[in-house]
Amino acid sequence: MTTDGTPGPLSPDFRSEAQRRRDGRIAAAQSQALANGNADPGQGDEKIRHLQAIRERLQSGPGAPPDQIEVIWPEEPGQRPPILVVQGELLLREPTAPPPGAEHDDRAEGDRGGDTDAYQQAVELLGTLGYHPQVQRDHRRDVLPFQTFRTHDKDGAALVSDRNQVREATGADIDLNYVCVTGYTTKDDDTPVLTIVDPAYPPPGLGPDPVLRPITIAVIDTGINRGGRTDGWLATIDETGQNEDLLDVLPANGILDASAGHGTFVSGVLQQVAPQSTVVVYKDLDTDGFGNVADIGAAIISAAAAGADIINLSAATPAVADEIPSALLSAVQTVQDQYPDVLIVASAGNNGSDVPMYPAAIPGVIGVAALKAAPSVTSPLTPVDWSSFGDWVTCSTVGVGIASTFVPGTEAETNGTTEKFGADAWAIWSGTSFSAPQIAAAVAWHCQVSPTPITPIDALNLRVLNGAPTEAGYGALVRFLPGS
Repeated sequence: MTTDGTPGPLSPDFRSEAQRRRDGRIAAAQSQALANGNADPGQGDEKIRHLQAIRERLQSGPGAPPDQIEVIWPEEPGQRPPILVVQGELLLREPTAPPPGAEHDDRAEGDRGGDTDAYQQAVELLGTLGYHPQVQRDHRRDVLPFQTFRTHDKDGAALVSDRNQVREATGADIDLNYVCVTGYTTKDDDTPVLTIVDPAYPPPGLGPDPVLRPITIAVIDTGINRGGRTDGWLATIDETGQNEDLLDVLPANGILDASAGHGTFVSGVLQQVAPQSTVVVYKDLDTDGFGNVADIGAAIISAAAAGADIINLSAATPAVADEIPSALLSAVQTVQDQYPDVLIVASAGNNGSDVPMYPAAIPGVIGVAALKAAPSVTSPLTPVDWSSFGDWVTCSTVGVGIASTFVPGTEAETNGTTEKFGADAWAIWSGTSFSAPQIAAAVAWHCQVSPTPITPIDALNLRVLNGAPTEAGYGALVRFLPGS
């Protein structure tokens, strides 16, 4: 049952009482780590600088990072999260041809460019500023109408200045290539910790409810790595050379990278709540949990075009002046225009503030914040202090001490301990990253079992959130996984 008393995919807890108590202590420590990171932003800043240094040393070879990261630090330290962008890159919207016979292009509200003259003027000005057009790295970028321009030896502040100059001089839609992050500034000390679930926990495909129509959930994340699992979990998810999470490449040192296993964990959350849904995983974030908005925007459109009913993105970025990143706005508007029944769900972030995070804060996207785990399904659900919040958040669900599938390997030492995971590992992890897929999966479940066809957005509003209590800044409060 859902929290409002209607039928829903509330998942049982397959851990022993002793394991739940142990996991509760671990979850409390993870929450404290996230809160500490917000209280002491220098902790996250140090982590970012460390990851920057590693990426700069690994310019080529297997698993080399696709992007070098530039940081736009807040003017007042501790006031806002730092903004990550791709080093030396700006994105210019390409002109859109008007319909045959049209005298001009009446663009939708929020579309900041696309004019041919403005585009040509912007190209010329970018050239004088030292930028050069780049060949797209991924054929999927063809679906996103932005050309990448690149320069060297300019920091984040200079990129913002150049962007603003070109905008003001030409009216073109030009923006930074922001970097969405899983953490938001990676895991800090909120690291996954081994947990033990009952081996009889039924794997996907054995759900008790009849599936009346198939539903596909696309996961845009770090990829998938089944790691030789033998317990049946993740077995129905395709793992290919294009979406495999490489786990240990930044650097290759025998230790799981900063966000290794993130997409695998998210996939396990989806399968627990909607066990008979089809999960398709896209790899558009690297093992640090970094993914640029041009690639992510292209993945959003590609997933919708490939037949996804629901898209889950457990990563986010703030933006300069809280302005929606152009590439993400374009992608979301394209899906809304061409695939209006597709639902996009995104995590709100772990910043403990109301700073808008994207794509969660884009109109029409379902932004999901985190709640504290309650002792029982009848206990009140309360927000957790490290979760991002704001009027842009649609709903919230438990994000503390979520148990899900993880990858084999050794986690970096945290607080004097080293965590090792085997082939059928489950872990405890906390964050809005793991709240969002519960909402995506709950919507999928309702669409699958509804006696009459229902769209994902109607399933969200009429079934998942209908009748749920609400709280300002956190939206509707619902529960699906038990948490810890």
